[in-house]
Amino acid sequence: MNAPGRTESILYALFVLGLLLPWLWIQINLSINVDIAFLTQSAVYLLDGERMTDAYYDTNPPLSILIYVIPAAITKYGGVPLIYATLGYNMFLVALSAILLHAVLKPFTTLSPVQKSVLLGVYILSNTVAANLYLGEKDQYILLALFPFTLLQLAMTRKLPVAGWAQILTTALAAIFLMVKPHFYIVPALMLAHRIWVQKRQTALFDRDILALAAAIIVYAALLLFWFDDFTTMILPDILTLYASIKEPWVTEVFMMATAAIGIIALPAALLFKTPNKFVMLLLLIGWLCMIPFIIQGKGYYYHMIPAIVFVCCAAALLLSDLIAQPLAKSSKECAAQRTGLYATTLAFALSFYAIFLPYGKSPALTHAEYREMPLTKLVIEACENRPACTFFLFNDMTEIIHQTSVYSQIRQASRFSVFWFLPVIANKENKTLPQGKKEELARKYSAMVAADLQRFKPRILIIGRFEVEAPGKIFDFKDFFSSHSNKISEELAHYAYDRTISLNLQTYFPGTLVADHVVSYDIFRRTE
Repeated sequence: MNAPGRTESILYALFVLGLLLPWLWIQINLSINVDIAFLTQSAVYLLDGERMTDAYYDTNPPLSILIYVIPAAITKYGGVPLIYATLGYNMFLVALSAILLHAVLKPFTTLSPVQKSVLLGVYILSNTVAANLYLGEKDQYILLALFPFTLLQLAMTRKLPVAGWAQILTTALAAIFLMVKPHFYIVPALMLAHRIWVQKRQTALFDRDILALAAAIIVYAALLLFWFDDFTTMILPDILTLYASIKEPWVTEVFMMATAAIGIIALPAALLFKTPNKFVMLLLLIGWLCMIPFIIQGKGYYYHMIPAIVFVCCAAALLLSDLIAQPLAKSSKECAAQRTGLYATTLAFALSFYAIFLPYGKSPALTHAEYREMPLTKLVIEACENRPACTFFLFNDMTEIIHQTSVYSQIRQASRFSVFWFLPVIANKENKTLPQGKKEELARKYSAMVAADLQRFKPRILIIGRFEVEAPGKIFDFKDFFSSHSNKISEELAHYAYDRTISLNLQTYFPGTLVADHVVSYDIFRRTE
């Protein structure tokens, strides 16, 4: 088929934009994702000159925070609310990735203009509507760099003439974002091995894309050694002991189902055409490779699968558009058949994404306005009214709610921890990951940090949730546990008086999600000074 004219390209772009408009309207009003809230707030503290161990002691390595420095700077120095600075940053990266993908695809003559269009259209939909609540997660940033970089590596192997600016930007993004989770280096390693095999030269190890990745690794290693040395010496050892070892047992089942699904999609690509669709097969293979980091991490979070989902959806879109166009070409002009495949496939994926991720046409989460009116947000605002430099402390069993409450109340959470991620191992006597003596040692270490935070911030209000941390059916006693491991905790808690207990149904915080009716009680304590 001939290259589409300018008018036709504009019409398809408007078609994709039209499909995006309902999602965009929802996204603008959607409450901020918890990871983005915490990591961007941490980046603000980084810009303030605070050390990681003092202000944002978390399982995420430093680069996970550095990649949010831009929206943090926009908020800190430009006065733009964090919720809009992060959304703008996220949309900019999606647009930049799509532009780079378009530029990298240009010299691929083995793909028709229609195939390139459907690939780009479904790529954009997969990174917006299908990202759902997790637009702007670290794994999506990795994908936004990895997808165009993978095709750039393929173009280099085939010696295709990609524009110089696109090569530089694509390689720079990959060099930065792939280091966020080094598990994904498995993909460029595969592409390098392919290049060595095709071009029959070992010197491919020194090509500019590989040298760029190596240089970025060296720079990051230097940052970890000399700037974030507290992460490598104090935080990382405990992450490996207390967090990385925790894995959901059903993750393996998800991996096997994903493997089977990818295999099923690969069958028509291999059997229903005169020659196997190698490009589709490559995208499916990379999608499967992106499931390996998912199983290595073992947490089972949806956003850990975003890279695999986008690769597989793009492969399936190419396959579907060809399957629609092939029989139509026998009874009509080939150009018309391919255009039908293009629009039908794009519409099918858009409707599928909306059906899956926007149940009953409703927002999948609270809006900004709704979050400002939530009970805990209003409680914090009321406690800090007319009090400069006021803070609050919220003990929750998950990062959600804590940091959104901070963002929408515009009041700082009085803890260096995103959540007490260390408790499931050190407080649970049934957990045999560590000997009891080591657990006691770590309990004293973290209790001292909690005490130091309470002493430093002097939060106006304590909101202590009742959760089953130690064992099923047993409510974790926050005061008893931490006081028994630090006398300073008792001293700090003596400044607080019990106010009341409130009960909240967590489902009200997570509409449109799988969170079931679950009522949690929170004990409220107010500072007496």
